Amino acid sequence: MPFIALVLCFSMVAAQETFTGDDPIVAEMMNDKAFQRFLRTTDEAFPPYLIPRDEKIEPVIHEESENLSLYRQLRRQQTEENERNRDTIGYKRREYDFHFPGVYRPTSQRPLSVGVKIDMRQGDLRETGEDFDLAVEGNGFFRVTDQEEVQKKPEILYTRSGSFERDAQGYLSLIQGERVFRLTPEILVPAEIDSFRVDEDGQIHVTTETDNSEQKIGHLELAIFLNSKRLCPVDDRCFSETPFSGKPKIRRPAQGTAGKIRQRFLEESNVQ
Repeated sequence: MPFIALVLCFSMVAAQETFTGDDPIVAEMMNDKAFQRFLRTTDEAFPPYLIPRDEKIEPVIHEESENLSLYRQLRRQQTEENERNRDTIGYKRREYDFHFPGVYRPTSQRPLSVGVKIDMRQGDLRETGEDFDLAVEGNGFFRVTDQEEVQKKPEILYTRSGSFERDAQGYLSLIQGERVFRLTPEILVPAEIDSFRVDEDGQIHVTTETDNSEQKIGHLELAIFLNSKRLCPVDDRCFSETPFSGKPKIRRPAQGTAGKIRQRFLEESNVQ
């Protein structure tokens, strides 16, 4: 899903707890708790704003006559999207950002800039008992590639969803309907195995039916971002990097700042 990136430089001060006035958009937005919280916590000089093209919200900058209706539409859309994905494994809560570039206070005489911010707080880990279910406890993302794009040098995507399965070729993959997202680096799992074990540091071992001895078949890697909340959502589970997330550092699990792997667990959505 393509996205538009818009960079703005602005300065904002903390919102008052209550606001009254004749301007309806100023009153409604300034009294919105999420908007107040954003004003209090924003400290980035060059935050990017990402809007999905297919949401039919054009352009990214909206004139004053559209501000209030756009604001209400996106707040409703944000709530519906998060609620719809409450049970989606690895889903990260989205929150729209609302800004009036270059001003200290919202005003309907200024254009409204809208973007998406990702809440990257860890969701609860739920034990499943399934050997191929993996969760990252701590920092980091699994890397996957969309096999539909394999002939086009597919883009590497990043996910916290670890509900892996063996694909048709035997590789560990996320399978969403007819789409297959293969884990990177690739892990080929033998067809007939007695055991499948993943250590906290990402090493993977199997015991086959023809050989009772355990053998290592690969290891996991995690992608670490300087600013992961500025990744771009591709779908409900996967993200792509942006200039504002920074390039990922690839680390072995349980090394340095990388989280550890929990086998037979899945990370649930962080929608409360």
